[in-house]
Amino acid sequence: VTITAATDAGLLYGVQTLCQLLVGPTNAPAVAGCTITDWPAFGVRGFMHDVGRNFQPINLLKTQIEAFARYKLNTFHWHLTEHAAWRIQSTLYPQLTDATNHWATRDPGSFYTKAEIADFVNYCAERNIKVIPEIDIPGHSQAFRKAMGVTMSDPLAVQALTNIVNELFDLLPTNLVPRIHFGTDEVSGSAETPHPDLIPSVVSTARSRGREVMTWWRGITPVDNDVINQVWAPHSP
Repeated sequence: VTITAATDAGLLYGVQTLCQLLVGPTNAPAVAGCTITDWPAFGVRGFMHDVGRNFQPINLLKTQIEAFARYKLNTFHWHLTEHAAWRIQSTLYPQLTDATNHWATRDPGSFYTKAEIADFVNYCAERNIKVIPEIDIPGHSQAFRKAMGVTMSDPLAVQALTNIVNELFDLLPTNLVPRIHFGTDEVSGSAETPHPDLIPSVVSTARSRGREVMTWWRGITPVDNDVINQVWAPHSP
């Protein structure tokens, strides 16, 4: 069997194809004689988990990543914050992951440590899956607001979120996490109405750290033309 590819990712996908061709008993597998020429139909092939609402431990996520790598997916959207809970450990603001600041019965107090996040991102990278972390602001921010004791229009929220973004990027190298998602959709009520500097601050901070920025369609507009707008509902141009 000979596998050739233009990139390391291509070699990985070739191995997955070879595994799919294996038939017969495990102690004596066989491969049908054939020639396969293949390439991805889509540049982004991904899936998302909203662990802000429905927490899943790292080992369970790794099991799923292993399975999805066999299907040659290459993107994992990690929705880490929500009304229900904030799942990212912060050295600067440890109250964010305190169970008393999480809501209802959705695994209050469950979160990912910095070590777990860094290890998981590397685990994904070894399987050619890039992680897109999402910090969902200024909507869906009830856990953040409770922990910090501020509304999203407070200048302290601007400073805290800028610090949090930098803290996350200190942990994750640009080549493994080249983009971040800031949500911005479904802003509801005065408590979630953002300070005028909030979105510009986190966007400029992300770009200064070499990251592309994503938001949800129907989110806060305008941000600017370089933000990647992700569609979550039926949409016509």
